[in-house]
Amino acid sequence: MPIRDGMLSWPSDPDVSLKPFKTLEEKGSNVTELRTGTHFGTHVDAPKHNLADGGGIDSYDPAQFIGRAFVLDLTEAGGVGDSEDAANEISPAQLAALPEGTERLLLKTRNSTQRLLEKPFTEDYVGLSADAAESLAARGVLKLVGIDYLSIQRRGPDSTPHTALLGAGIAIVEGLVLTDVPAGEYDLTCLPLRIADGDGAPVRALLKPLKAS
Repeated sequence: MPIRDGMLSWPSDPDVSLKPFKTLEEKGSNVTELRTGTHFGTHVDAPKHNLADGGGIDSYDPAQFIGRAFVLDLTEAGGVGDSEDAANEISPAQLAALPEGTERLLLKTRNSTQRLLEKPFTEDYVGLSADAAESLAARGVLKLVGIDYLSIQRRGPDSTPHTALLGAGIAIVEGLVLTDVPAGEYDLTCLPLRIADGDGAPVRALLKPLKAS
């Protein structure tokens, strides 16, 4: 996500503020003051974000964020159940098309087709259900899961999607811009800033399409 003043942020997190601190005319150089939290824009969650004994962002092996990734297109998938929450949650059945051996999974949902990252915060976004997160954690091979909104889970008290993934050593990337990214395999690079013992950090996420065999 482009980082700009007043950009979309989680309601209970600090707003994103970019203001001139020094100017070329007055001080001989331009310096901008950036004020925000650690979870803004495209960012990575560290285990410390949701686990009492979890490690900081600097505890991750950088190799976890570099390598082959699979973009799973769920933009046409409907929810399961009658409630609004259920209709906005990714179920285990919707992950059936995920290839065996996938190590990095990026979830493209209607969050992308509706360009929700470009709009004011809404509760009406798609997240990962607790059951789906637990099924991904049980695979035992995943290194990373990403999604196209500010949180991997629906807003509410149940943090299972976070704790199940982070507890299994799976990094979470949130705020991915996948609007123009077709489903399929890519080379992913998304190294988070190395904040000492940080609970999260912004990241520049890049996808390179794999050459057809």
